[in-house]
Parts: sequence; structure tokens; C-alpha cells
Amino acid sequence: MSSAKEYRKQLAALAARHDYEITRTKGGHLKLSKPGRPPIHAPSSASDPRSLKNVRSYILRNERTT
Repeated sequence: MSSAKEYRKQLAALAARHDYEITRTKGGHLKLSKPGRPPIHAPSSASDPRSLKNVRSYILRNERTT
């Protein structure tokens, strides 16, 4: 991941593809929410190279559950 800005841009594209809305929590993290689904919390900057992959897997797992 090249920068926090690039991470947030890719995260926004991923969330939009799956119809999630992104809001910022009081603690500074990002919350992805979609009606009828539990919220997903993500870091606001990627300190771990796998951050985006982890969020992607959380979204896919969240989509599979009913």
C-alpha cells in the first residue's frame, strides 16, 4: 500500500461495489454499514499491508451470512 490516501480510495471503491456506506467513528476508525448487515470496522490508515485484504474478506464473509 503506497499511502493512507490511496488505501482510503481503494476502500471506498470496495465499499461502493458492495453497497456499504462509510462513516468515521469517534475513535477515528472507519465503519462500513449496510442495512440488514452487521457493521464492519476498519482502520483509517493501513499500517498493515494486509489491511485492505482483511476488510475485503470481512465484507465477503458478511455478505454470506443471513
